[in-house]
Amino acid sequence: MLFSISSVLSYPVQIDGIVSGSAGAGIPDVKVIIYTSPNSPFAYKTEIVTLADGTFRHEIDVPDDVERGELLVSLADCTFGQIKRIVFNRNKTSHDVRLRPCRDNNVDHCKVKIRAQRLDDGSITLIAQTSGHGTYKYEWSNGSTTQEIVVSELTEYCVIVSDSSGCTARDCTDLSEQDCEVAIQVSRVDASVLQGTVVLHARTTGRPPFTYLWSTGDTTKSIRISEPGRYCVTISDALGCTAESCVDIDPFEQ
Repeated sequence: MLFSISSVLSYPVQIDGIVSGSAGAGIPDVKVIIYTSPNSPFAYKTEIVTLADGTFRHEIDVPDDVERGELLVSLADCTFGQIKRIVFNRNKTSHDVRLRPCRDNNVDHCKVKIRAQRLDDGSITLIAQTSGHGTYKYEWSNGSTTQEIVVSELTEYCVIVSDSSGCTARDCTDLSEQDCEVAIQVSRVDASVLQGTVVLHARTTGRPPFTYLWSTGDTTKSIRISEPGRYCVTISDALGCTAESCVDIDPFEQ
């Protein structure tokens, strides 16, 4: 998108670039912003998207009366990102830039976590939940290369995930370990009065996601109660393991 160009005559300035990861592979579908610096004699700003190989090309018509100018190239939606500065003139109209993908400080570039879910036929679905850039490649320890696999053997499974920037991550899960536990944590909401509200919170171990069933009929992870008595919760994890815990609340504890 071009604005504030008053001269009819112009000369082209071409920018060829690539957004690539640490392994050098180009990253597709990344938004790139090209714009003029604040003190530029003309105003220009546009947003383009990298191609399948991570490259981009853009040509700008610069007013002929602009002897020299600056263009800035950066990535959209970056919390912590780099800005490339291009200085052009009539004799230097072609420029190459290389950008690295966005990444927040102290945050892993890519991650993977295996989630398990038992199916009605007794088999188990393992899902590689990922975060990173662009497309992903999956390598499971059983030879599969899809994001989800269905297994029946209760053993250890691992997956290695690679994103389009070359970043890799690994996670494993051992299905032979099917223990789960639950304990009820009691928190007093209003300790200044005897009849205050108490929060009961189910603290779980096992394979998420969990389902909850309280003796009150509630199905949430936490409940609020204001009456003394015995309260129990039964939980089930993703593999069908169940556990129960109970707690007695008397008037003084409220």
